[in-house]
Amino acid sequence: MKKALGVALALAVLGFGLAISYWPQPGAPELSERETYRADPPEWRKKAPAGDLRAQSRLGEILLWGQQTPKDPVEAIKWLTLAAEQGDASAQTLVGEALQNGEGVEKNMAEAVQWFRLAAYQGSSAGQFLLGRAYYHGYGLDQDKPEALRWLRLAAGRGLTKAQMFVGDFYHEGQVVPQNQEETVKWRRLAAETDDPKEQLNLGLAHETGQGRPKIRSRRLIGIKKPLSKVTPRPKPIMARL
Repeated sequence: MKKALGVALALAVLGFGLAISYWPQPGAPELSERETYRADPPEWRKKAPAGDLRAQSRLGEILLWGQQTPKDPVEAIKWLTLAAEQGDASAQTLVGEALQNGEGVEKNMAEAVQWFRLAAYQGSSAGQFLLGRAYYHGYGLDQDKPEALRWLRLAAGRGLTKAQMFVGDFYHEGQVVPQNQEETVKWRRLAAETDDPKEQLNLGLAHETGQGRPKIRSRRLIGIKKPLSKVTPRPKPIMARL
């Protein structure tokens, strides 16, 4: 019996180790919207030219971010574009960001927005956020804050922290929608639950000043991990930072 338990425990540890080995490395893009393609870079390089969608997308990602291989933005965009043209939403978002930042390709914000739009219509939270932000600032298209809020709400509803912060700022500033501190606190709470320190601070200050609900003095209840006197001043709304 003890031997069987020992074998089961060993297998569980081995399975956990294998799962960790496929976890995205620090500095890599978020890959939560689809399963990471489990293969070694040489395998991706062999399958990508044959038209394998996941191989093209994953090869583009590791070349773009320098994971397990030297960084090569130009080669990365080549493979990501092939995957994006086949409808891969993650690749569409990354190609859009490359065009937005001029990384591995000439900067072209209007074209970037088209890729964001394709990803957004597929339900990509990253694509929805980037399209919403483009509408808010007027990047590559006419500024349209109501349309920006529409896309940002969709991304926020899918759990994207940056979008939740952005929607919270809409209500805090009273843009497009009437100023509403309860809604502000609601969205900032959702963002703070992902351990975003800036939104934990914003939420803590909202409670301290009684914005959106009665004052709560217990920092344990609001997720602040150190005294307010030792944290940095309240950051500017995300709209001003993006």
